[in-house]
Amino acid sequence: MTRNNIVRFPGGRERLGRFPPEGGRAAANDAPAPAGGEPPADVRRSAAMRAVSGVLYGIRYALFLLLMWVRGPLRFLLGLVGVPALLALPLVAFGYEGANKGELLLLCGGAGFGSFVLAWFYDSIVLALSPEPIFLN
Repeated sequence: MTRNNIVRFPGGRERLGRFPPEGGRAAANDAPAPAGGEPPADVRRSAAMRAVSGVLYGIRYALFLLLMWVRGPLRFLLGLVGVPALLALPLVAFGYEGANKGELLLLCGGAGFGSFVLAWFYDSIVLALSPEPIFLN
């Protein structure tokens, strides 16, 4: 079985023009330097730098797990606020004729949209902290 249907997308270095996109890293190490830039420098990290990096990765991973654990109840509570507010919006708009109709419309629209924005912002933080690419449903 051959793997001839694999597509390799260019990484950050290839997009910046430091490596040729068709050859990848192996070809860039064996080939002469590209015309527009210099080959990457060999940077050796010290043991202390690796230890600090490992500790920061552990903290990031623990924070990600904590946020994923709280995500379900938080989204449930935001849904308890946002969905009824958005369902009440047309009821207030077309069925209510009181003195504070404008305030109620702003309150229902703001609560619905605010809960949506808060849930989206929370999910973006979780995605930014994730140690590997994930899909949230």
